[in-house]
Amino acid sequence: MGHTFNRPDEAAMLRILERHPHSPEGAILRLAWLEGLSRSEITELRWDQVDFEGKAIQLPDRAVPLEPSTETCLRERHVRCALRDPHVVISERSKKPMPPESISRLSRLALDSEGQKVNLMDLRHDFVIRQLQTHDWPYVARVSGMAVSTLRDAFSPYLTKPAAPENPLAQRDEAEYLLWRVIQQEGSSPAGLALWMGWKLQMQPGEICFPGGRIESGETPERAALRELWEELRIPSWQVTLLGPMDKMVHFSGTVYPQVGRVAEEAMNALYPNPDEVEEVFTVPLEYFLTQPRKHYTYHMTPNNLQELPEPLAEYVRHYKQTFVTPVWFYEGHTIWGMTARAVEAFLKFFEA
Repeated sequence: MGHTFNRPDEAAMLRILERHPHSPEGAILRLAWLEGLSRSEITELRWDQVDFEGKAIQLPDRAVPLEPSTETCLRERHVRCALRDPHVVISERSKKPMPPESISRLSRLALDSEGQKVNLMDLRHDFVIRQLQTHDWPYVARVSGMAVSTLRDAFSPYLTKPAAPENPLAQRDEAEYLLWRVIQQEGSSPAGLALWMGWKLQMQPGEICFPGGRIESGETPERAALRELWEELRIPSWQVTLLGPMDKMVHFSGTVYPQVGRVAEEAMNALYPNPDEVEEVFTVPLEYFLTQPRKHYTYHMTPNNLQELPEPLAEYVRHYKQTFVTPVWFYEGHTIWGMTARAVEAFLKFFEA
């Protein structure tokens, strides 16, 4: 069953935003209407969550692309206000964070100036509807923080044409999203930890790797790398200088696009690893890799479920074996191998040539 939403007039909204290029109400309305943030998210939003380099707002449960109008507004406010308070929306008078009630009141005055009888939640819903007109359900679920099933139930009646076609992995994306929601609700309970270990670590606890993850729809490898660096280690993109990409690496689980960058010293000294994704952080001096010889080991992967396969497929697969060669370093009790070691080895070629 659908829900009833009040939608603003687009021309009126654009006039309001034009009159408020970088005021508090201008920031509030842009965050709600152009970025889909709720009132509580606007209230709590801090400057270290605004990734100007990666052009995204990094919320606890999602990353939202930064629209040009919002970016321009926030950049101006950052220059004027960031040193006064870490919160994005602060009062022009007191220079302190605005409570939710004040945010609603200020936005209400701006909306009334054009006769818009909508509230911040209506603006967030309008953001979702506009996203659904150009993107598929899983993408909008990721940027809105709503499950696909919720989106379909609430917003289908508002689409003048069907949402953009879903890719073949849409059902899997929805299942992953719903599982993620359960994990969020369980938190650090035994059930939550067990679900997370199986989902996020993919049965590989303790593996050593660089920050990284899946490239989201519409992202470049560079933006994905900066986003993952923020999500896992809380290093903002403006403290990273990207030096360039390395050659892509093909693995049986997918293709990896390594990026080389320099992290500011103050960021390295203030690392705040995300406990939901990172158990431990350690660094290895470049000199160690350059002076310590690595060993190479060969291992084989063979099918282990032949009894589940019908003949003659089982007979064909029985003879299948894939061989991998991996460099290995042993550093202070850590074993660096696999794709991580391959990436290090590729990087060292710049110094060994």
